[in-house]
Amino acid sequence: MAADHPTRQIVNIFDNEINGFSKFKLAKMFLRWTRTNSVDALRAGEREQWKNLINKIDSALK
Repeated sequence: MAADHPTRQIVNIFDNEINGFSKFKLAKMFLRWTRTNSVDALRAGEREQWKNLINKIDSALK
């Protein structure tokens, strides 16, 4: 589904397609995942996206 809408934010797709979706719950699950996994669990493309996410978070917090 996300591939069909490359310019649409994934959270907007989730919001429309998943009943009861919340950004807070997504963030909570992401943090839970990071406690039990490492970057080694990601594929190369996912690692690059991970770096981009961290850089965006850092920029927003500055």
